[in-house]
Amino acid sequence: QTTHTQQTTPTKHKFVHIIMRVLIATLVIFALFAACVSATEYVVTSTQTSAQINAVVAGLKAGDILTFSAGTYTNVALSLSGLKGTSNNWIVIRGAAGSLPVLTINTDVVFKPNIDIGSGTSFVAIANLQISQTGSRVYAGVKLHTGNNNILIEGLTVVNINGNGIDALNVNSLTNIVIRDNTIANVALKITDKTLVGAGIIVGGLTTYVNNVLNFRIVNNIIHDVYGFEGAAVKALLGVKGLQVLDNVIYNAALGVSNGVKSIVYVATGLVNTVLELLPLVSRNIITGSGSVSASTNANTRLSVAVGASVGLYAGFGTQVVNNVIVKVPIGIQVGLGLNVDLNLNLGSLLQSLLAGVGLKRSPDTVSTVTNIVHNTVAGVSVAALKIVDEVSDLLKNIVGDVFGANLQILNNVLSILNGVDNILGVVFQLVDNLLQAVLGALGGATFLNNVVQGVLGGVLGG
Repeated sequence: QTTHTQQTTPTKHKFVHIIMRVLIATLVIFALFAACVSATEYVVTSTQTSAQINAVVAGLKAGDILTFSAGTYTNVALSLSGLKGTSNNWIVIRGAAGSLPVLTINTDVVFKPNIDIGSGTSFVAIANLQISQTGSRVYAGVKLHTGNNNILIEGLTVVNINGNGIDALNVNSLTNIVIRDNTIANVALKITDKTLVGAGIIVGGLTTYVNNVLNFRIVNNIIHDVYGFEGAAVKALLGVKGLQVLDNVIYNAALGVSNGVKSIVYVATGLVNTVLELLPLVSRNIITGSGSVSASTNANTRLSVAVGASVGLYAGFGTQVVNNVIVKVPIGIQVGLGLNVDLNLNLGSLLQSLLAGVGLKRSPDTVSTVTNIVHNTVAGVSVAALKIVDEVSDLLKNIVGDVFGANLQILNNVLSILNGVDNILGVVFQLVDNLLQAVLGALGGATFLNNVVQGVLGGVLGG
């Protein structure tokens, strides 16, 4: 009997261990299943009120999807405050497949933007909705706030907006913002104040640098009929690192009330001592002052010049301008060399940086680089295909000399202006300030190679 007991005890223990392992495995599988199914899709309809819909929005968790059924949602403004997805489980707010739900507000009744992306919101995608406004009060269509990171705005139709279409003006701490495949039209309708600017998409600091704005991408949008004070289709102001403006079609912009220089696309000064990857990049865009232009348009055709815009693309110091087509504007590309000191910059700090590093640095090597104007086609302009303006203050000119000019490269462009039967003569290059004339002249500095220059007093030049 004693021997029998000693033989069966290990068997009982083994059986207990097996049962425990099965239970643990079951619990693990259940937990994994629960994690997989925790994401929920919510569906709302146009019969629900703004408060009801925003109650659903407030409860969204990582991986959740909020789908708007087809229809018109009157006075529904979305407040996305503190929503937090994760890199693997974004929160998605979207229109139903095959539809474009319309969210419209009367700004005299709803005192907020159509979509307000509150502070701290992260890993959120907003897609396939149309937003519009009536009323007289000025609010943006989509408003970004401090601390937004990993935000995707995709496939929206932003139309008939009193304020800026997509607004990140004077907002700090934005990271990885992507605005792509949207149509932005008839915006900034009620902006007449220069402090609000008026733009299709706006980011950066108006009078001082914003902090920690990194990787702001504007890709493959259609932007047209932009009003406001200036009416820029894209306005990128001070302090934005890693700005990319790529593959957009832009027309009928810069229609604002200002009598000053109005640019269809405006990119402010690049930051001193910034690696090449974080310099502003403007590439493969079609920019025209009036009327619609397709990718197949022959840019060398004589075209009428827009009334509203002064400049097709303003490229501040450090901007990389590559493979754009710019037509129907008085000035095709205006290059600002140096800094606009009217913007209350810390000139002492700037000068120290310049003398220490002289310009911007290319990564991974240390070759000095700055403004590159490469492979662009500029046509149908009445004043200048390329205008170069020195914005260094008189105080700094004697100190920094031709640092800015020496870091300007103009390569492989086609530059032409209206002439001949149009009876309009102009200059391809319009230089402002004797310093820049010297930089581009015999004293050297800038690089001008392999460009085709057409329409200067009826002549064609290559250089």
